[in-house]
Amino acid sequence: MIDSDSSQLPIIPPSILEQAIIALQLWFKKQQLTIQQSNTEKERLVATIISKDWQNWPSLVARAERQKFGPAENYCCIVGKPEQSGHKQSAHDTNDLTELATKTAQELSESSLCAFHSKYLVIFLCASGDSQEITEGFLEQFEEKRNGYHFPIFSWGISDRPANIKELATSYKNACIALETGRSRHGIGTRSTFTDTCEFQILSHLSKNHAAKDIVQKIIGPLVAYNSERGLDLMHTLTYYIHHNGNVSQTARALSLQRQSLIYRLQKIEGLTGKSLSKSDDLFLLQLCVKLWTMTV
Repeated sequence: MIDSDSSQLPIIPPSILEQAIIALQLWFKKQQLTIQQSNTEKERLVATIISKDWQNWPSLVARAERQKFGPAENYCCIVGKPEQSGHKQSAHDTNDLTELATKTAQELSESSLCAFHSKYLVIFLCASGDSQEITEGFLEQFEEKRNGYHFPIFSWGISDRPANIKELATSYKNACIALETGRSRHGIGTRSTFTDTCEFQILSHLSKNHAAKDIVQKIIGPLVAYNSERGLDLMHTLTYYIHHNGNVSQTARALSLQRQSLIYRLQKIEGLTGKSLSKSDDLFLLQLCVKLWTMTV
C-alpha cells in the first residue's frame, strides 16, 4: 500500500477550477450541437427518401454519401415506436435514441441510416447478407443497450424484404403497417413483420365490406343465437374443431367431451349454418367467418 498525505497535495485555486469547468461545459455544448446538426441532416435525408423526392438526384447522392449511406445498396427497413408511458419525448431523448441506434447499426452493417421521422425511429440497414439475421441482430443488441440506459420500451415493425433507395418509401410504409398492426393485436413492446400481418390486413378489409358482413351474420349468427337460447356454445366447439383440423378425437379430448356428444354438436352446427363440415370449401368458409366474427365483436 502506498501512503499518501493529502495535506501535501497542491491546492488548485478556485479561479482555475472555474475556468476548467467552463471549458468542459463549452466542449460538451459543442459536442451536443454537432450531434444535433448531424441528426437533423439524417432526419432530412430520411424525409426525402420517404417522400420520394428524386428531383435533385445528384444532391441526394451527395447527402447520402456524407452520412456513409450508399445509394447503390439494398437496405432492410425497421421502424420503432418508443412507448413513453405518458411523458412527452424531448429533443434530448430523440438525440440519445438516434445515437444509440446509429452505434448499434454501425456494429452490424457497413452502411446504415438512423433518424426519427414523425413519431417513429427509422433504421435502414445495409442487407449485405441474410436480412432476417441482420434485423434480428440489430433488435437484440439495441434492446440490450436500451435496457442499460433505461430508455422506454419500443414496439417494432419490419418490412418484408430488402429494397434499394428508391423503394425504401414502400418498405417504410410496410414496416409502419406491421408495427401498428402488431400493437393493436398483441400490445406494446412487440415485434411484427409485414408478412406476419398480411392475413390480418385482408381480414380487416373484409370486415368492413357490407356483403361480407351479411354473409358472416347469416352463417355465424344462428350459432350465437343458439348459445343465447340454449346455453350451448357451438362457436366454441367449431373453433376447437377447426383448430384441430377436423379431427374428432382430438377435438373431443380438448373439449373434455365424449365422442358422441361432440358429433351431436357438429351435426347441430351443420344444420344451423347450412354448411357441411366434410366439404373443404364449406369448412374454409366457416373458418373465415369465425375469424371475421371474432374481429367485429
